[in-house]
Amino acid sequence: MRALSLLLLAACCSIASAATTNVPASLDMGRALIAASAQAEAQTESNIPGETLDRFLELREQIANQRPHDWTEMPLADRAVWLFHAMHREILTGRFDAKASAISGVLSGGDYNCVSGTILYVALADSFALPVVPLQIEGHVWCRVAGEKRLDVESTCPQWFELSEEMRLGAPGVEAGSAAAPLSRKALVAKLYYNRAVDHLEQRQFAPAIELLDQTLALDPCDAAAEQNLLAAKNNWAVELAQQAKFEQAERLLQEVAEVAPGYGPLLANRRHIRILKVRANLAEGEYLGALQAAVLDDPQYQLQLRFEVYEAWLKSLVEAGQSTEAEQVLARAEVEFQDDWRSSVRLQRLLRSPAAT
Repeated sequence: MRALSLLLLAACCSIASAATTNVPASLDMGRALIAASAQAEAQTESNIPGETLDRFLELREQIANQRPHDWTEMPLADRAVWLFHAMHREILTGRFDAKASAISGVLSGGDYNCVSGTILYVALADSFALPVVPLQIEGHVWCRVAGEKRLDVESTCPQWFELSEEMRLGAPGVEAGSAAAPLSRKALVAKLYYNRAVDHLEQRQFAPAIELLDQTLALDPCDAAAEQNLLAAKNNWAVELAQQAKFEQAERLLQEVAEVAPGYGPLLANRRHIRILKVRANLAEGEYLGALQAAVLDDPQYQLQLRFEVYEAWLKSLVEAGQSTEAEQVLARAEVEFQDDWRSSVRLQRLLRSPAAT
């Protein structure tokens, strides 16, 4: 798992304009946000974090040089609107695409979504001393200018500030009202890992999805969607592994789920399902003692039923092989277990009195 240097991202806004030469890179909040975002992408030959950062810095410098001469005296709302239009003119030149989270793609003229668009607006705002707060609801992020008057910024709508106030009221973020939750810069970067994880989950690629969800939660431990998807990924992968007879790995995954969420809905049923598959795989191989050792469940009633299935198959095998002495020994063992279940004991006894046993 790659470690990220994200300590700077905990700040809510930049302390100075990073477009000026006297701001150290260590205090350049816009730079830090884009650097972390570039690291959050899948590393390929066409996506090198250093090149992504350089491209952002180049475009940021272009925007900085276009700022009105009275920039620092302009009201916050006017600066927010100007910066929004500059971003769409110089950076967000593609189209909206719900899957386009990658910052490198956006900076190359590609498409964008609410995550990549918001990250870029926040990075520019941090660079030019415009205080903004990223916000989220389920499935959507945007930001708000931290001024006296509420001003939401929906980065994916190029005409956002041309819309009437009434039309803006229908936007997901504005409509959310008090349900909107603030996001730290670290949590905003975490959305990039989360979106990549979802892409892998859609392809049932559980291993990389789990790694990315772990990275998401390392940056944003409060991300409930990531937490639930991590549990679901481990649960579903465990079932898939069990179907491939990889029982130890499957049970290890479910144990991880149990340690953090013992009440997780599908956990008990899937533990039982995997253990039954393991028992029956042993039976198919004629490994009756191994099947008996595996036939241990959380539910006593289901466990008795499963163990009866093992003893029944074991006794049938011994009877058919004419191994009467061994069959008697197995029956004696079974009768100890089923001493309070006379019906099961009788059914097993009948196997030794079948024609094949004589």
